Amino acid sequence: MATKRINNIKIIKDAINPETPEVLAASLISIDNCLKEMRATGLTDDGVAVLIAGMKRSNVTKSEVLLVLEGITRLKSYYVKSK
Repeated sequence: MATKRINNIKIIKDAINPETPEVLAASLISIDNCLKEMRATGLTDDGVAVLIAGMKRSNVTKSEVLLVLEGITRLKSYYVKSK
């Protein structure tokens, strides 16, 4: 099992049992659905970014969090085909 570090984040790739495209697609859909539910409650992306960036163990900036939140829906549209 190879481990690669990028900005203090462990990325573990299992060459024997890699994630299937279906599992990855389901994960993107789940994350996007959670973001939609969060936004429906009135919590904005800006509010989430402030909360995450303000965590004691967080090494990310508010702008980095906002970029990730913005990219999640885009990722879903790129990699998940609707039936």
